[in-house]
Amino acid sequence: MRAWYFLVVLFAFPFGGFSQTRDDFRYWQTLTLQGNISRRLKYTFDGEARFEDNSRRAGRFFLEPGLRYDFKGETRLQLAYRWMRDFDERWWGNRHRLSFDVIQGFERYRWKHQIRFRFQAEKNGYGFLDHRYNLPEVFARQMIKSSYLLSRIWKPYISAESRFLIIEPRNRREAGFDRYRLRVGTDYRISKSLEAGIYYCMQQETGYAVNDRIFILGTELIWKIR
Repeated sequence: MRAWYFLVVLFAFPFGGFSQTRDDFRYWQTLTLQGNISRRLKYTFDGEARFEDNSRRAGRFFLEPGLRYDFKGETRLQLAYRWMRDFDERWWGNRHRLSFDVIQGFERYRWKHQIRFRFQAEKNGYGFLDHRYNLPEVFARQMIKSSYLLSRIWKPYISAESRFLIIEPRNRREAGFDRYRLRVGTDYRISKSLEAGIYYCMQQETGYAVNDRIFILGTELIWKIR
């Protein structure tokens, strides 16, 4: 439990800040397909729609194919490409992301703990007119997640995530932590191949003149193709 006390302090401390804060409530809806290529190699495909401005208008759609390799135990590697269609205040544009994950987990009784390290590069494409937005942003992201097997069908969880800015080409900001997330949710097993989930998340930016703080209600549906 001491580790969780430390995380709460670490992630909650920057939320106060001294910058102006802009709040929004958003809704995210995700569909995930998973299947086996071999015993250890799997493919994934995510589709998501995000609604912003108090969930009144669409703000982003994305498609994300990926590959996952499972090692012995709870260690795995993931590689994914994400194509996004974003609304940037005045127009819609395409955005591209490449991410690489290293995930380590362990189980104890009904608890399952997971640590994820992600390296991510992201850039704007067609539709964004400012040339500065066409250069890649580079981030390192860290997440810790704990879930509890409440029953055969219910698995509640809590997670905390931070994002470290490595390269920001638009305004030459110095590197450092620029975003935090706290999430609480639960997964529900419908059948052997179908799982649903719901979560509530708070995301806070730091270090900008105006920091966005968003509150997110999300729903998920996962179909495991066998």
